Amino acid sequence: MWFDEPRIQLIFEKVMEKLNQVEPQYATDERILAGKIFLYLERYGYINFGVFKRLTTPLGTKKDKPRIIVIGAGIAGIIAARQLQYFGFETIILEGRSRVGGRIATFRKNGFIADLGAMVVTGLGGNPVSVLQAQTNLDLVPVKHKCPMYECSQNVVPKAKDEVVEREFNRLLEACSYLAQTLDEDTNEKKQPYSLGDILEQLIRAQEKAVREKYLQHLREISKMKESLRTILTKMCDVRTKCIRLQKSVKKKNLIGNIV
Repeated sequence: MWFDEPRIQLIFEKVMEKLNQVEPQYATDERILAGKIFLYLERYGYINFGVFKRLTTPLGTKKDKPRIIVIGAGIAGIIAARQLQYFGFETIILEGRSRVGGRIATFRKNGFIADLGAMVVTGLGGNPVSVLQAQTNLDLVPVKHKCPMYECSQNVVPKAKDEVVEREFNRLLEACSYLAQTLDEDTNEKKQPYSLGDILEQLIRAQEKAVREKYLQHLREISKMKESLRTILTKMCDVRTKCIRLQKSVKKKNLIGNIV
């Protein structure tokens, strides 16, 4: 019933009315059980969540509303704050950025639009995002299997290059998964099992360190080459000075010979 009309709050009386159409006689115990099931589904966010029209007033009064601070104005923080308000709490959202949305962000410039993250809905079956889509009348566009990527030069990334990058990325994830399962918890500062993200960050830092060392070695080689170039230029200046002296000496001798 909730998924049939997610824009309107589902109330217990309407549920019982629907059940009475199927089975007219319900005992008191069965009604109590149905009420507990309804409250469970509502409490854990299986029904009556998202953006919907309320048919009942929130629990509590303005005087005795408990206050809750929600950290982050991403989609999770906003939905959590709305749900807490629905349960009768007074909520305040704190966001460190100058915008809301969290990872959901769209970049617009000169008529061009690019989504920077969290723009793909993977699987609609049992996904609460599908309920939010129905509540807000958002249009979902199917993702095509063929999805060309473009470089900074606006040229399409060659297929061979794309396959190499994807293969290396998958190998990196496999290595992270293996390390996360084999590393000892005692080596972790948090004394907890390593997550895939922790291992990935360590590998990235190790890679950055290796690249940095290679870059420093490259700078040292450049410094040596510049020093060698400076030595060569100094010798060239000395040779040029000698050549000028010899040239003056030859001119002077020729001038004396002509006078004699």
